[in-house]
Amino acid sequence: MFLIPCPFIVYAVLFLVYSVYMSKRGGDGIDHRAHFFGAILGIIFPIIIEPRVIQIFLTQLMNP
Repeated sequence: MFLIPCPFIVYAVLFLVYSVYMSKRGGDGIDHRAHFFGAILGIIFPIIIEPRVIQIFLTQLMNP
């Protein structure tokens, strides 16, 4: 939780958008592409291991 409360899904999307933006901008010495692809792998890998994760995620997302 941050200073401004927000749902995790909103934070996740904003993190991906920020990573893409900063990757293109550059100049800060951080490999934002690595963070972006790490986040994508963190989404894809559990789905490969246990496909029911998608259904569980969508159920929890629709019923907060």
